Amino acid sequence: MIVNKVILSYLFFFSVFVLKAQITSQFKIEDKNITNVLFTAKQVSKIDINTHQDTFIKFSSSSEGSYRNDIYFDYEVKENVLYITSIYPERLAFGDNKMTSMQEFSVAVELYLPESINVEIISEIASVEARGHYKNLIINTKSGHCRLVSLNANAIINTYDGNIYITTRNAKIEAKSQNGKLDIEQSLIEKRELVLRSVNGNIKVIQTD
Repeated sequence: MIVNKVILSYLFFFSVFVLKAQITSQFKIEDKNITNVLFTAKQVSKIDINTHQDTFIKFSSSSEGSYRNDIYFDYEVKENVLYITSIYPERLAFGDNKMTSMQEFSVAVELYLPESINVEIISEIASVEARGHYKNLIINTKSGHCRLVSLNANAIINTYDGNIYITTRNAKIEAKSQNGKLDIEQSLIEKRELVLRSVNGNIKVIQTD
């Protein structure tokens, strides 16, 4: 009986370990002609973006949970645009059936980009955290929040339920939330423009010296 309990405990531990194991992927591109990045990030739960003063683009992802093997990323460069797309089976699309309404997986992405690049992110669930210097930054997400720290960019941010939090400087702010609260600091010097929209989320902007 004791031996059986030990075996069962070992099997339980092993099953938990397998369930929580991560699948990672990454790629690195050195192409000075890329000026735009378009990331269609469906089924991605978190996106973290940073800029640097080098010329390379680095992408890495980690997936965990029951369906971690079923999601991967494709990319291609056309002219001056890098297209990144999440690829997943149709059965993992969020919908009304029981399997997709309570997903047992999460996907996180990290992006390292050259400064002064144009970035657009399209997602349904992703929360986006970004910092650094961009030429233009466009984010469209529904349930995820946006936290942009030390942002140096012209930006258009749209969320549905997610909150928007930004620290920036010398920016003109145009913000509107249908049901959320606004806490906006304006600047006397306006070198860039932020257009922020949400339906249910709160919007807060802090202008730093």
